[in-house]
Amino acid sequence: MTSKPVANRADGIVLTNQHHKPQTPGIMNLQTFTNLFVMLRENLLIAFFLFGVWSLSGQPLSLSLTGDSPTCHGFTDGSVYSEVTGGVPPYLYLWNNGFSSADLTGIGAGNYALTVTDADGNTAESTITLTEPTALDFSVSINNICAGDGNVTATAVGGTQPYAFLWDDGQTVANATGLSPGQHCATVTDANGCQTAACEIIWAALSVEVVATDLNCATDCDASVTAVVSGGLGPYTFLWNSGATTQIVANQPAGTYTVTVTDANGCTAVGTNSIGAPPLLEVEVTVNNPPCGSVGTTGTATAQASGGVPPYKYFWSTGATSPTVTDLPPGSYYVVVTDAHNCQAVENFVVIQDGNIDISVSATPASGCGLADGTATAMASGGLPPYEYTWSNGATGTSISGLMPGTYMVMATDANGCEGTAQVTVGGSPDINLLLTPTDVSCGGASDGVVAVAVLSGTPPYTYEWSNGVTTPVNPGLPAGTYTVTVTDAAGCMNVGSLTIDEPPVLTISLDSSGNDCHGDANGTAMVTVSGGTVPYNYLWSNGSTSNAIAGLAAGNYSVTATDAHGCTATGSVSVSEPPAITLTLTPNNASCSGANAGGATASVSGGTPPFTYTWSNGQTGSTINNVSSGTYSVTATDSNGCKASGSVVVVSASAPTCQVEIVSNISAVGAQDGSAQVSASGGTPPYFYEWSNGQVTSLATGLGEGTYSVTVTDDNGCTTSCSVTFVAPACLGDFAWLDLNRDGCQDADEPGIHDVVIQLSGTDVNGNLVVRYDTSDIYGAYLFNGLLPGTYKISVDIPQGYVLTARDACGEASDSDIDDATLMSQNVTLSAGQCYLDLDVGIYLKCDNITNPGEIEGDETLCGPGYDAGPITEVAPPSGGYGNIEFIWMMTTNAGPFNPNTWTVIPGATGPEYDPGVLYETTYFARCARRECCVNYLETNIVVKTVENVAVADIDGPETVCVGETVTYTAANAGPGATYLWHFGPTASPSTSTQQVVDVVFNTFGVVNITLDVEVNGCQASNQLAISVTSSPAWCGNGLVIFGSTNEKGQVLLEWEMETLPGDWRFDIFRSKNGQDFEQVGEMVESADFGVGEFVFMDEHPMRGTAFYQVQVSDDTGTHVAQSNILSVSVMADKTPFLLFPNPFRESLMMDIAQTISTDVRVEAGVQTCNVSRIGDRIELVLHQAQVEG
Repeated sequence: MTSKPVANRADGIVLTNQHHKPQTPGIMNLQTFTNLFVMLRENLLIAFFLFGVWSLSGQPLSLSLTGDSPTCHGFTDGSVYSEVTGGVPPYLYLWNNGFSSADLTGIGAGNYALTVTDADGNTAESTITLTEPTALDFSVSINNICAGDGNVTATAVGGTQPYAFLWDDGQTVANATGLSPGQHCATVTDANGCQTAACEIIWAALSVEVVATDLNCATDCDASVTAVVSGGLGPYTFLWNSGATTQIVANQPAGTYTVTVTDANGCTAVGTNSIGAPPLLEVEVTVNNPPCGSVGTTGTATAQASGGVPPYKYFWSTGATSPTVTDLPPGSYYVVVTDAHNCQAVENFVVIQDGNIDISVSATPASGCGLADGTATAMASGGLPPYEYTWSNGATGTSISGLMPGTYMVMATDANGCEGTAQVTVGGSPDINLLLTPTDVSCGGASDGVVAVAVLSGTPPYTYEWSNGVTTPVNPGLPAGTYTVTVTDAAGCMNVGSLTIDEPPVLTISLDSSGNDCHGDANGTAMVTVSGGTVPYNYLWSNGSTSNAIAGLAAGNYSVTATDAHGCTATGSVSVSEPPAITLTLTPNNASCSGANAGGATASVSGGTPPFTYTWSNGQTGSTINNVSSGTYSVTATDSNGCKASGSVVVVSASAPTCQVEIVSNISAVGAQDGSAQVSASGGTPPYFYEWSNGQVTSLATGLGEGTYSVTVTDDNGCTTSCSVTFVAPACLGDFAWLDLNRDGCQDADEPGIHDVVIQLSGTDVNGNLVVRYDTSDIYGAYLFNGLLPGTYKISVDIPQGYVLTARDACGEASDSDIDDATLMSQNVTLSAGQCYLDLDVGIYLKCDNITNPGEIEGDETLCGPGYDAGPITEVAPPSGGYGNIEFIWMMTTNAGPFNPNTWTVIPGATGPEYDPGVLYETTYFARCARRECCVNYLETNIVVKTVENVAVADIDGPETVCVGETVTYTAANAGPGATYLWHFGPTASPSTSTQQVVDVVFNTFGVVNITLDVEVNGCQASNQLAISVTSSPAWCGNGLVIFGSTNEKGQVLLEWEMETLPGDWRFDIFRSKNGQDFEQVGEMVESADFGVGEFVFMDEHPMRGTAFYQVQVSDDTGTHVAQSNILSVSVMADKTPFLLFPNPFRESLMMDIAQTISTDVRVEAGVQTCNVSRIGDRIELVLHQAQVEG
C-alpha cells in the first residue's frame, strides 16, 4: 500500500490493494477471516478501527447500539458503538449525521440513528440518545464596585457539583478578598472536570481632592478650583455646587466649592474646599467744596480706605499720593486706593464751585376783600440742584397757597447749602390791618402825647376818623387817655382800633454824700437817687460827671440835674467834707561819739484825726527813737483815718568802723605760701590803720599760706573793728578736649586731643564769691583750672567754627563727653579743699564728614505685567566712610541709561535705607542717594531695574496616551532663567509630583489622569493641564493579546478575548493555520469602543477537522498601532474521530484521514498483517507485508 496527502485533510493515507484482481467492483473479498481492522500507532496505540464484516452464514441482519454520553455540557467526547450480526458482509453504515463508520466518536449530546445495509441489500436500523449535563455557567461579580476593597464573588450554576474554584492570585474560595486593582480571572471546575473561566476588573476606590487658589482681592473672580481624581474608571463626570461640569472651574469668586465626581461605573466621590478672599476694599471720599458764590477758590478732598489688606497706597487723578489733596479747582476727580495685594478701589467725586442762586417768583392775587386764597411760586436756578425752599410764613416747597394779599419772602438752598432769597407780592383786596402806635405823655400832667395809626394792608387811599374828631393818621398834643380811630379804604373795607396814652409819675430826686478821710484828699463821694418820671435817667453834675454816683471828690458843694427819658428834669445839691491837715514836727537827740549808738529823735503831730501811729526808717515805732547811730532817720505819722505825714531828721552819733577781707590770690598749691588777701574798711572816721595777725600793717597781706589770718582796723577817732580770712588747700578742675572721629561720644585710643578750645569755668566758692575763669586747651587737648577754693563749679565751651559737640554720657564717666550739646555746659561739680577733679571732658567733631561709599542695593525683578506690586528694594551693603547720621533720598526714572540727577525724579517720602516701589505700570529704574548729616552732596548707589514684561507660560509637551508601567517623558516649555516648575501627576504615578522641567514618569493604574503644571518665573505664575489616557491595551502597549477557544456540539470554533480599549474603532483580523505557521485569514471584525475593557467573540462556523491554529491581529482605526495575539491550537472533533477510513467498503483503495498531524514514523496494521509507513516528502508509503486476498 502507498499513501499521499489529500487536500483539506490532515495527512491523508490511501490504502491500495496491489495484489489481487478485483472480482466485484467496490468489494474487497476477505474470505479467510471475517474482520479487517486497521490500527494506527505512533509509538503507542492512537486509534483502532474495525470494518469490513462479512457474514457467510445467511443469518438475519441484526443491529444494536451502545454509547457514552459527553462528560460536559457542549462537549463532543460522547461515542456510539454498533454491533451487527447476521446478514452478508460487508456492511454499509449510514448515520443520521452523515457519517458512514460503524461507530461514532467525538460527538455531542443528541439522537443518533444508524442504518446498516449488508451485501445483499438487507437493512437494519437502531436509534440511541446521548445526554449531557446542564451547562456550567460561571460569573464573577464585584461585591461593591465602588469600594475598591478587592472583594469579588464567583457564582457557578449547572454542570455537576461540587465545584472547585481557582483565582489567579491562588485563592481557592468562591469569595475572593483583598484583590489588587486590575483584571482578575477565576476558573471553576465541576465534579466531571468541566471548566470555565470568567474575569472582572477591580477598580481602585474613587477619590477626589479639591485644590483651590485664594483670591487676592474680594471683587476678583479669577480664582479656580480643580478636582484631582484618583481611582475609579474613567471617563469621569463632574458636578460642582455652582453648576459647573468641568474638572477645572476657573474665574470663580470666593466661597465654598463642592464637587461630586462620577466615574464610568457610576461610583461617586465628593470633595470640598474654599476659595478665600480678603475683606472688600472700599474708599470713602470727603469733599470740602469752595465757599458758595466764590470765584477762584479751591476745595479739598480726603480719602479713607477700609477693608482689603493694609497698608494702603493712594493715587489721585491729580498725581498726588497722600490721603488728603488740596487746592482742587472745580471739576471731576477720582482716587485709586491700592492695598498690599494690589487690589484697587476707585471713587469718583466732583468739586463744585457754587454760583449765585437766582430765584424767579410769581403770584396769583386773593379773590376778595380780606380773603386768604392767593398763591405764590418760586423757581431757583444756579448753584447745585436740588433746592429746598423756605417761605417767610414758615411754609416750604416751590409753591404756597392760602395767602392774604401782601409781600412774602422766599429762601432757596441748594445741595451745597448755598442760599438765595427773593420776595413776591400777592395782590388782591386785602383785609385792613391796622398798626396803632401810642406816644405816652412825657411828663406827669403834660399834654404832649401822640396816637398814630398805620394801615398794614388794604386798598389805598384811606380815610381816618378819631374819637376826638381828628381825621389824620397822626393825632398829636394829647393828654393821657383812651382814643379810638376808624379807618376806611378805597374798597370800602373798614377797621376800628383803639389805644391808651399813659403818663409817668412826677420826677423827684434825693442826694447823699461821704466826706474825705484826709485833708486835701479827693476821695469823697456823692450819689443821687431818682424816682418817678420815665426811665432811663440821665445825670449831669456840676463837675461834669454824668452818672448817678460820683467819686474822687475834694471837699466842697456839688449840684446835679436828673433828666428822665422824656426830658423831664429835677435839680438838687450836696456837700463833701474833709478833716484838718496833719502837721509833723521832728526834733533830733544827738549823742557823743563814744563808739556806742546813743543818739535819738522825737516826732510831734497836730491836725488829722487822732490817735496816731509812727513808723521810723530804722524799724522803731513810737513818737521817739533812742540808741541810734549817726545818720538821717525818716518817720511816717498815720492818724486813725490812715492819713499820713512824713519827715526826716539828722542824728549825729560817733560810730566804730567795719571791715571785710577778700582773698586776692589763693594758694597755688598745697603747702605754698603765695596767697594774698585785701582788707577794706568803712564807717567810723577815716583814715584807717591796719594790723594783721602775722604783723603786716598794710591793707594787702601777701605771702600767706594755709590757715586763718585776722586784721584789726582803727579809724581816726580810735574806734576799732576786726575781721579775718582763712586760706585752705586749693582745688583744681580740668581734663581733656578731643576730636571724636567716629562720633560715638567715647574717647578712643586713636582719637587726638584738639587745641585752642576755649573753656570757661564759673561757679561760687565756699565764701559765696562768684568765680569766673577761662582757659584754652593745649596742643594735647588738656585744660586745667588750678588754685580754686572749695565750691560748686561748672564749665562751658566755646565750640570752634565748623565743629559740633558729640553726645554726652555715652560710655562711662572717665571716657565720654560731659558737655550738653544744647546748653554747651557741664553739670555742676562740688569741690572740697584740696580736691582735684579731672573728669570734665569735651568731645567735638566736624559738622560734615561725608560718606565715601554709597553702599549697594538689590531688587532687580521682572514683573508679570502692568499693575503688579513690585517687591522691595533692599540694602546689600550700607554706606561707609565719614561720620554722623546718614540721610537718604531715592530717585527714579522710566528711561534707560546711566544715573543723572538732573533728569531723575526724587521720590517723595522715601528717606530710608530701603524702598518699596509698590504697583508699577512700566519698566522703572531706581537708585538710592546717601550723605552724612550736615553734608550737602549725595553719592548714588548702583541702579535697580524693575522690568514690566509679559506673563509666564506653562506649555506641556508629552504623549496623551501612555501604557501602565511605561516610562514616559513630559517637558515644560522653557519659561526663562529662574523659572520654577511644579508638576502634579496624581497619587498613583511615580513620581506623583516633580519640580524638574523635564520629568520621566511611570503611571501605575489604568484610567484617565489629569496632569497639572504650575510655572512661576520672576513672581509670574501660569498653570496648564493635560488629560492623558493610561491603558494596558495590547495595541498600544505591546503586551500581547490573549485569546481563548472552544468548540461547540456542531464542531464550530468559538474564539474569545478581553482587551482594554481606548475610544474609537478597533479592527480585529482572525487568521487560521493547520500547522501553526502558514496562516490564512478567515474573518474580520470592526468594533466601536469607549475607554474601558471590552469583551470580543468570533465564531469559525466552518473549521478544519483536527487540530487548527488561530491568531488574532488587533489594530486601531489609524492602523498605526497593531498587536498580535498568542497562537491558539484548537482540536476540532479530534478526540471523537482520530482517523477516518473511507469508502467502506472500498473497491481499489481505502483512504485514511487522520485527524491529528503526525510528524514522526507511524505503524499501520491492517488485519493481522502490518505495514511500515515512512514519510517521503509529502507522501506516506505503506507496504503491506502480508494479506490474504481472494481474487
